[in-house]
Amino acid sequence: MAITPVDPQSAAGLAYAKISSYGTAGITRANAPTFIASILSAVRVDPREDWCAAFASWAFREALTGGKSGKTFPYNAGTQTILGWFESHMASRITRNPQDVLAMPGAIYIAHDSDGSGHGHMGIIMNRDVANGTLTQMITCEGNTSKPGDRNILGAFIKTREISDMGLPYGWDEVYYINTQDIAGGSWFGP
Repeated sequence: MAITPVDPQSAAGLAYAKISSYGTAGITRANAPTFIASILSAVRVDPREDWCAAFASWAFREALTGGKSGKTFPYNAGTQTILGWFESHMASRITRNPQDVLAMPGAIYIAHDSDGSGHGHMGIIMNRDVANGTLTQMITCEGNTSKPGDRNILGAFIKTREISDMGLPYGWDEVYYINTQDIAGGSWFGP
């Protein structure tokens, strides 16, 4: 499956290009401490905090400054805060059914614990793999995630996620898929 998004100036395209510029090493605190500190500073949190939501926020902010039009992504370091913004402002764009992603021109996912702990993760869904009309995998751009094949290295990486286990490896029991087409830089899948 080709993994480059159709629109390189979209949030997904910009995230893909940034991660790819670091090669297979990905973006880590060891090789890109200034970049990670800057995206965390932009959402006003300590540079030692988790940064999956800050990375997604950075990609959408870059798309907006690159001239993309639409609503502004809710820049934040908290996955729960971002999910809450979408629930308040664009509830009809949220689904729990991963198959709905097939009809979305751009999407993110947010996974978290339903226990109210606030622990969660998010990523930009960059591409989709379909078998017999059913979504089976998603290619994602994610910050503050483990390196594929090495769970001891955290960074921003391009990952393949099986639909059957979205969130399960980390114990997240709720996964939300959000259509980002109305957000600046939020559409990237071609027809």
